[in-house]
Order: sequence, then structure tokens, then C-alpha cells
Amino acid sequence: MFDQAAPSTFKNSDVGNIIYMVDGSEIRGEIVNQNRTAITVKTKYTTMTIEKKNIREIKYK
Repeated sequence: MFDQAAPSTFKNSDVGNIIYMVDGSEIRGEIVNQNRTAITVKTKYTTMTIEKKNIREIKYK
């Protein structure tokens, strides 16, 4: 009845940018603002500001 590919397709389209942190964690969301020292990310549940010194890599959607 349900297509098994549909949930993963939705999940992949809802990811946004992936921010890989220095501590090994990942944050997924939309980058809504940035300056020289920090970025602001809107995730599914909240909006947070992250210092760039704590970011290892950003993969843009």
C-alpha cells in the first residue's frame, strides 16, 4: 500500500545543510544568518547560533 521509497525521499528533501561539528556531532538545518565568527541555523525544532570555531565542515544543500 505504501511505497517504501517515499519516507526516505521525504527525509532527504527535508535535511537542509549539514553542519559537522568539531566534537563529531551533526546539525541539520537551514543557515539563516552568518557573520565572521558565528552562524545561525534554523533546525526542525529550534534556531541556534553556533560559533565557527566549533564547526569542522558545512555541506550546503
